Amino acid sequence: MDGVTANQLSGGFFVGLPNPPSAHTHLEILVNSTTVVSARIEDETVIGFITAVSDGVSCAYILHLEVLPAYQGHGIGTALVQQMLAKLRHLYMIDLVCDPSVQPFYERLGMRPVVGMVVRNYGRQSCDPMVPGQASWPEESWMPLQKAVFWFQAGSVKVAVSYAAYGSWLGIRVTAG
Repeated sequence: MDGVTANQLSGGFFVGLPNPPSAHTHLEILVNSTTVVSARIEDETVIGFITAVSDGVSCAYILHLEVLPAYQGHGIGTALVQQMLAKLRHLYMIDLVCDPSVQPFYERLGMRPVVGMVVRNYGRQSCDPMVPGQASWPEESWMPLQKAVFWFQAGSVKVAVSYAAYGSWLGIRVTAG
């Protein structure tokens, strides 16, 4: 995103997130994405963007599509998706995850619904840098599918293992006592 500053990213992106990324973090998201398409107005303020990450060989994942609320309903999101799909058309697969309420929007642009799996770490929603000693998966942000605790003897130490399963991801906490 040559020439874009954090000042050009303020003003209402990430609507509905209780703890959205700051303008500076938003700029980092754009800079670190493999592919970015943006929509800007005359003063270079960004009013919409779409990002993707890709291996450049077989697949890409569209991560964000955002249009400022004041500019929605004018075809900007459609144009951003069309441009991104055109940039990625040489790849075998182009995937994204979205809420069911917006699936018809993407279907109109040639995508189709599939079944997928996700993990949401709501404690990291703002994408702020990690603080030393801060857990990367805060307990309150986990969305466990299954929890269990079991005990076993390791020599003279009784060990409790608790885990929470999140689809294909497994968090394990070991407590000796």
